[in-house]
Amino acid sequence: AIVINQVIGPPLMKWVLTFAGESRLRAPGHGFDGTRTAVILGHKTGQPLMLAEGLIMHAWEITLVVVDGEVEEEIDRPEITLVTLPDISTESLETLDLVHADALISLLTDEENVQVCELNYDNYGIDKVVVWLDDNLSHGEKCHDLGALVLDPKTSMVSLLEHFVTSPTATSILLGLDPEQEVEEMRVRDRALDGMAVRDLKIPHSVTILSVTRDGHALVSHGYMTLQLGDQLTVMGPPDVLPYVAVYFDR
Repeated sequence: AIVINQVIGPPLMKWVLTFAGESRLRAPGHGFDGTRTAVILGHKTGQPLMLAEGLIMHAWEITLVVVDGEVEEEIDRPEITLVTLPDISTESLETLDLVHADALISLLTDEENVQVCELNYDNYGIDKVVVWLDDNLSHGEKCHDLGALVLDPKTSMVSLLEHFVTSPTATSILLGLDPEQEVEEMRVRDRALDGMAVRDLKIPHSVTILSVTRDGHALVSHGYMTLQLGDQLTVMGPPDVLPYVAVYFDR
């Protein structure tokens, strides 16, 4: 009886919770397809367009989405696809190619940001989700619980100034102010790299793996560390080299 309970009990309980609507599973994401794509949501084109132009310099392709607003200016950039939506709903987001998106940035109201995070969690499973918190901290906590990075403008500027004072060189690199070095995060998805030591990786000498995040824990990288599938790498190197390194880890 004990064996039967151990074998049948957990799956049965999971089915009961799902049936009752008490279990919420994150939608599976997708692998890197060789093109880094980001979807930016906003009510205007100003700030989202500035962000889009910055990401384009890092070899991203952009879908710029204006929600319930007017397009303020014409956008003539082949890397940017401009879309207008009436609202944030399942039907509206289905018109976007979110299943192939690598990043989702929401610059909407706090309530709409929560909607975006919930719809992504349930339907798309995009790993990189960033939201701009307007005012309501409880909404920010909801977005965080759904896997989003929450930017609070009230505290981020103070924190940025602090890091400029304490770590000016590192902060300049992270903000892209150093034209020769940039920092990006990459995911290990190539099965051929599973179990390979960092020192055996076939990456340029100009590229450095700063840290490895595994199971939510940041590990200091060294030559004898072996990689595992799903590891998230923080990588520093020349801007023109990093896109090829990302493909190496994700092919």
